[in-house]
Amino acid sequence: MNTEQRLLTVNPFSRPGKGMRPVKGIVFHWVANPGTSALQNRNYFEGLKSQSLNNPKAIFASAHFVAGRAGEVIQCLPPDEMAWPCSSLV
Repeated sequence: MNTEQRLLTVNPFSRPGKGMRPVKGIVFHWVANPGTSALQNRNYFEGLKSQSLNNPKAIFASAHFVAGRAGEVIQCLPPDEMAWPCSSLV
């Protein structure tokens, strides 16, 4: 499996740049975004940086890795940095 590293820009909404404890396990989420690629989902997280912190409906979301249906995998965050859980979007 090939992984392409396309790290998100540090920002409060998708890459807070905060360290975290060593990883003990992994979680796979279905993003319920049919027909999209791993890159498109990564770019969604990157686009969150354009929001305003004054917006009460601002979205905070990210993932360390995004896998696409075609088998592509994109790394969005370093494994030792915190991600915002995607489940908070529900």
